[in-house]
Amino acid sequence: MAKLTKRSADAARAIGSEIFLWDDELPGLGLRVKKSGAKSFIVQYRNANGRSRRLVQAQNSFVLQARQVQRDRPFREVPEG
Repeated sequence: MAKLTKRSADAARAIGSEIFLWDDELPGLGLRVKKSGAKSFIVQYRNANGRSRRLVQAQNSFVLQARQVQRDRPFREVPEG
């Protein structure tokens, strides 16, 4: 996947139950699109135990806003769990 843009986020449609579109510029930043059409920006990270977790960052937000939040809040500030 290439850089997430507003255009690619608006055009995204789920084929099955849900799909994930990942940003190449910021590792861990993605867009989850559900079959219902709901879209959420997420951050995927690994906790101290090495388990993969997903944190919903924003729902129905612009890509630029989600990208700026991710730049301002590094992964080390993600709550444990």
